Amino acid sequence: MKTRLKEFDYLRVTAVLAVIGIHVTSRFVTINSVAYLLNQAARFAVPLFIVLSGFLLYYSSMKGRNKTRTSFLSRRLSKIFIPYLIWTLIYMLYSIRNTIGNALSVSFFSAFLKHLVFGSAAPQLYFIIIILQMYLLYGLLERLMNSKYEKPLLIVSFLITAYISLGAYLFRWYIFIMPKLSFGYHIIFPTWLFYFVFGMYFAKHAARFKPVLAASRLKLGLLWVVGLGALYIDSRMSNTYGSSIKPTVMLYCIASFLFFYSALSPDSIKESTFIRWISEQSFFIYFSHVLLIELIFMVFRVMHIKLVWGSILGVALLMLLDTFASLALAYLLYRIPYSKYLGCTVRRLRLVE
Repeated sequence: MKTRLKEFDYLRVTAVLAVIGIHVTSRFVTINSVAYLLNQAARFAVPLFIVLSGFLLYYSSMKGRNKTRTSFLSRRLSKIFIPYLIWTLIYMLYSIRNTIGNALSVSFFSAFLKHLVFGSAAPQLYFIIIILQMYLLYGLLERLMNSKYEKPLLIVSFLITAYISLGAYLFRWYIFIMPKLSFGYHIIFPTWLFYFVFGMYFAKHAARFKPVLAASRLKLGLLWVVGLGALYIDSRMSNTYGSSIKPTVMLYCIASFLFFYSALSPDSIKESTFIRWISEQSFFIYFSHVLLIELIFMVFRVMHIKLVWGSILGVALLMLLDTFASLALAYLLYRIPYSKYLGCTVRRLRLVE
């Protein structure tokens, strides 16, 4: 019988709400100081998703759920790649909605292939490129994690990610410690490798870490505040508020994971059908929420309703509307079998008594 890690439902929901928060507030960071702070506070989102992916994959392997490498890759790639392909097409069609006839052109097909390779059809899709690379590397990483090289793997992955994060950060001042690429460092796996390996390492030693973290909850909370403060000051001083690739994000993400995990001990939280459902639909919400933000703006323009979106009330309203729209659309689709090709989890949940 499978043991569900209910704390990870809460962590996944936290991460997907933070992703929504980033894309809602990103429009207003230069005109609203509260939106700026919220945007930075949500910067743990993508790295945390990668930590969770590493943890849950390794946890499944420890429980014997990844039967063979071939079946694992086939199942994971089909679950992710097909929705990614469809959503890339959806975002591209939306971007040329006023000249939809161009969808039949050679240039559209060429752009489609380029967006597919670089995850650039929408601002959040690069994450799928990262995860696909991690899945392809997982067999090697698992063997290393199961060997005497587990700690060297963790240390080396940290050094690689820290070096690239520092290099990407220094680009701001035209200091080049890494070669310039024709594409961004944000889509290549070494940039995010530490987060994935850290998740695997934590899964392997979770039983040993849990009591230590539970006893250090207050200290971890203070570390989280310090991490957020360091990130906020860094972003203000360096004007790098739009980047999640820098050393202060590494500190903030790991502090966030440890603090949230310590606060969400299985004994202190109840299993919630609603939280579990959102967690299972988080993949679809991740794909759809940026499009829904655009549609919300469009509806208000068509209805000639003027709202001061840049105000904190406007930002809060947009956050609520986008979250509600994402959940509502997921609810309408998740009972339809073919909605799995859009990223929905299409099984009916059993009510918890």
